[in-house]
Amino acid sequence: MDLALTPSRTVAVVGPVAGLETSRATAVLAAAGALPQPHLAVEPRAGERAWRYRTDLAEHVVRRDDLPTDDLGALLTTVRRGADETRPLNALLCGDHLVVDYSHGVGDGQLGVYLLAALCGDVDEERSRILARGLPPRAVGSAAWRHFRARPAAIADVRRLRSENKVTTTGGRPTRTVDDWQAHNRTVTAYMPPATVTATRDWSRANAPGATSASLTVALWMAALRAQGAELDERVMILMNCRRYLDPSHALAQGNFAVAMPVVLPASGDPAEIAALVRRIFDSGWPIAVLLMAEAKARLGRGGTDPGSAPGLADAGGRIRLSISDLGRLPMFDHVEWVPGGRPPQLAAYLEPDGPDAVTLLVSELAGGRTFTATFCDAAVDAGLVEGALKRMCDDPLGTLPSAGH
Repeated sequence: MDLALTPSRTVAVVGPVAGLETSRATAVLAAAGALPQPHLAVEPRAGERAWRYRTDLAEHVVRRDDLPTDDLGALLTTVRRGADETRPLNALLCGDHLVVDYSHGVGDGQLGVYLLAALCGDVDEERSRILARGLPPRAVGSAAWRHFRARPAAIADVRRLRSENKVTTTGGRPTRTVDDWQAHNRTVTAYMPPATVTATRDWSRANAPGATSASLTVALWMAALRAQGAELDERVMILMNCRRYLDPSHALAQGNFAVAMPVVLPASGDPAEIAALVRRIFDSGWPIAVLLMAEAKARLGRGGTDPGSAPGLADAGGRIRLSISDLGRLPMFDHVEWVPGGRPPQLAAYLEPDGPDAVTLLVSELAGGRTFTATFCDAAVDAGLVEGALKRMCDDPLGTLPSAGH
């Protein structure tokens, strides 16, 4: 997994943070790097299976007050397009906002949020240990064994879910080529204030019992895009963290242990039904089975290709493929001192799309407000459509949800 994901990068930003100092950030990285075999310091190299540990982590913090932070999407786009890809990890202090840019080979989104949280504070022994702690040896195999040994009947559930979530349409759709598509990737964000978040959850508790914040996100995003006139692929990729299949002592281990699962959503778009389907998928063990298969293919030299090197093929009819990751509330930032009296605290992140007709969505919650970050190729996907959908779902979520009956 790590090897296949090495060429992709993640860029994440958080702010406004009070007291951001280069010296403090470098001390945090130095403390994590001083621990034995610190995962944060691993240096991914495409095509090589033996990776070394870097000893210069503290040198990768720079101040970039020339980068404006009023538009977080534009900031993420600028950093990604100008990233120094020779470095597995970069940390940028942009005024009162902190940006990290790292190779996906080092870790998944869990690394990004814990790294940002650590860099927002003073050196802390526990936060340093979290950054240094890697996944255990043979993590995928042991997680799969742990799950299916306890629930052998779940293997049948996996087969059933795979069948239920197959695409039912037949025949290929026409495609078009988008030259140098990754150069056209851009990120946009929208913010849902705490009062709106609370009102939406109150409606959900009363009208969609069993729904989760994540299932509400999926339902809202699909409904908002369709209201803007988007044609969507039959399956939605929902990112699922497979650490739940490991022993709980490894819940905070760094590495790549999440997988995007292809899900055919209920036709109703009801958030409670979406939540029930996601629970079925998790309970079956299908996500860890997918990771196990991916690891086996990688060992046989049949891993996935770098999205940047794949042909830039997009659906000729403009149909969009969606990938959704909802981080939920982020308690690892509870120690952070935010700049008072100004903009609300937000965390946004650029997640690499896997093709020009793909749109990734990352959702995070800080101080009761939720930030929605969409990344897409604007040479294939209409930026106005994406921006309009984000605005619609954040300004009027209950008016957007068909099941709200407005």
